[in-house]
Amino acid sequence: MQTHQPGLGGQFVRRLGRLAVRFYYPRIEFTGRDHIPDKGSVLVCANHANSLLDPVLVGMTARRPVRFFAKAPLFKTPVLGPLMEALGMIPAFRGQDDRRQVKNNQQSLDKGVNALVQGDAVGIFPEGKSHDYLRVEMVRGGAARMALAAVRQGAEQLQLVPLGLNYRWKERFRSSVWIQVGTPLSVASWLAERQAAGEEDPRRLARQLTEELQTRMQQVTIHLAEPEWSDWLEDLEALAPPVRIDPASKVPFLYRRKRIAEAINYFAAADRSLVEQLSARIKNFRERAAGLGLRMATIAPQGHSVTAALVTFLLALAGVVALVPVLAVTLFHLLPFFLVRSIAARFTRIGKTTVSMYRLLVGIPGYLGWYLLGFSGLRYLWPAGALPLTVAMPVLGIASLHYWRAWPYWTGNTISLLRWFSKRAAVRELLVERQELDAQLAQLAEKFRATQPADQ
Repeated sequence: MQTHQPGLGGQFVRRLGRLAVRFYYPRIEFTGRDHIPDKGSVLVCANHANSLLDPVLVGMTARRPVRFFAKAPLFKTPVLGPLMEALGMIPAFRGQDDRRQVKNNQQSLDKGVNALVQGDAVGIFPEGKSHDYLRVEMVRGGAARMALAAVRQGAEQLQLVPLGLNYRWKERFRSSVWIQVGTPLSVASWLAERQAAGEEDPRRLARQLTEELQTRMQQVTIHLAEPEWSDWLEDLEALAPPVRIDPASKVPFLYRRKRIAEAINYFAAADRSLVEQLSARIKNFRERAAGLGLRMATIAPQGHSVTAALVTFLLALAGVVALVPVLAVTLFHLLPFFLVRSIAARFTRIGKTTVSMYRLLVGIPGYLGWYLLGFSGLRYLWPAGALPLTVAMPVLGIASLHYWRAWPYWTGNTISLLRWFSKRAAVRELLVERQELDAQLAQLAEKFRATQPADQ
């Protein structure tokens, strides 16, 4: 069966997009990647947190051409439109874009069905929009209707694959991504089971498959059942006990974040009053610590040890020693840094879903132009060092960026420790409270672990 293959232009765009995304997110970890079949009909359903970078990451995960649905207005833009056509993307007509075009949605779904019947891989974001919430928003019914229609038209081997895109800081350059692929669902087998149970109504079947898909997407995503717990999640990342994680993992913090989110969901459903009391207690502890000018991380049994204090002071000292060369590199990059951010901000919509995309689109040509300009100037000032210094400058720029991100932690922890030692009487009560919190969180972690499968 003939499947869609992008032309040379589409292949070039795919490779360029993957290089750009790998540069922006240097640590990408894949879990369950082999769940996506290397041939045959597959419908990949992912959460949508990061605009046009999400399809690139899904394509990297699949390791085969994936035809995506994308909102129809993008196909009319001068640059993106032809690129999306070259990649074989399918326009989706949304009411929030143009209500007059919603009637064309069936045509879009029919194109997706035909692609699946031909044995293609099709990608869709069933939430219908990109968003900043740490959760899977309501899944729309289009994916389920398309999957069921494809099976009825002959795509009997169709696999429905949930995929979770989990970003540490999606808007931040040089951040991390964990991509978790769930167990495939054979749509034909699922449909046969429902029909054997007496269910024949197409609408009810589509609703049931949509509910199944939503559950499976939540399982592979860092998902908070209630978004109001997101602030508490950040506190628990600082306070909760360690989680057993593969030491070879590139993104242990994302595994831990997902585990904490699952524990919050579990206890919020099992004993809501307990969760609310614990949340209030942690909030009170954070506010008392902030009132003394202290960080929660330093108000811990290990926070006042000689070793921990020595490491903190040495990191701050190293930061001071490196300050002068870092300042020189920073000054060189200051103009393109602010120009790229200000230009990208003009196109970025409210929220964080398009921040990384526009910083990439503006930053790549912007910084390349700046380095070429710098090379031209150095050729006259220092001919022998112009080329090696220009080649080294991007690496030095990335190093300086990490330096400034770490600086608040080095200085903040140092100042917090100094205050810790100078306010021992006031801190003593907080230390006792922290020890009690540690004990309670450890008990809850053991209780939650007992509810999980043995392999987790």
